[in-house]
Amino acid sequence: MKPEHVLGLVVVCGVILYYGEPIVENEVRKVVGADRELGFDGLVWAVAVNYRLDPDVLRAICRTESSWNPEAVSLDGQDIGLAGVRIGTARLFRPEWKALSDAEIKSRLLDPDTNLDLAGRVLAELTAHGLGDSPAVFHAYNIGETKYRKGIRSPFVDRYVVAFNDYSEGASNG
Repeated sequence: MKPEHVLGLVVVCGVILYYGEPIVENEVRKVVGADRELGFDGLVWAVAVNYRLDPDVLRAICRTESSWNPEAVSLDGQDIGLAGVRIGTARLFRPEWKALSDAEIKSRLLDPDTNLDLAGRVLAELTAHGLGDSPAVFHAYNIGETKYRKGIRSPFVDRYVVAFNDYSEGASNG
């Protein structure tokens, strides 16, 4: 379906609503254009509600890890997709994937729904372990809970915190 077939697209409180012909998420991303983030807002909200998370934490992670690029892959090939989920983390949180090759897991992590769901699972576990506040959750998400508990800190945490504050302040001003 071409974007001109969409009769109306309205954004209300950050949620994409449409009227006219039904459109799929990929079409929404095309209609929205360069603002990739907006195309994923409904998915971010769904994951946040499902795992009882602050959606701004998920947004900050997506902005920091991938600049909202669902096809992002780190230089070492281990951090994949919107939320930069590591292949090893995916195996840990999806035990049924342990026998899969790295290439198969990478392919699955490039799916935004799967990627954000796994990020939600990780964040929910960190929160359950008492690491739900910023910046602790960002340190632990970026380097892993075990390293964080050993006193190791992420050199990139400021990027997450700035993004989180941008989203939080936008919500309070908005």
